[in-house]
Amino acid sequence: MAIAVFFNQEKSFDELAALIFQQLGVSAYNEGESSFSIGGYYYFANLLGLRIELAMNNYDYEDQYVYLMMVDKATGSKVDRSLLRPVAELIATHLSDKLDIEVGVESGYTDEGNLALKVFSKVDNEIRSELRKSEINR
Repeated sequence: MAIAVFFNQEKSFDELAALIFQQLGVSAYNEGESSFSIGGYYYFANLLGLRIELAMNNYDYEDQYVYLMMVDKATGSKVDRSLLRPVAELIATHLSDKLDIEVGVESGYTDEGNLALKVFSKVDNEIRSELRKSEINR
């Protein structure tokens, strides 16, 4: 199962894609079409056996975050799925640091069944994280 990463940025979606993939060291990325994506398209790239997708957020936390990144195992990859969350958190830490933005990573469920979001932010030039309980219950 893919790991969802949420964030905001004051750039257009096209500018954001270039910036995010540059920050991840990806020089070539693709545009995909999807009726599930806002605007009908998204961007994606494969990196180290992972598939990284960027889209306008229509998944969860739409009232808090404009953009969504999905981190998943690339087709045919031998990457262990248990590494997806730590890699997503590493990406969140990097983006929070380099772009000075708050980045949230879906982090499972609370005891009450609500989604939990691990939020990374830069405070006093250090990256900090906190676990926030969501109102979303599944």
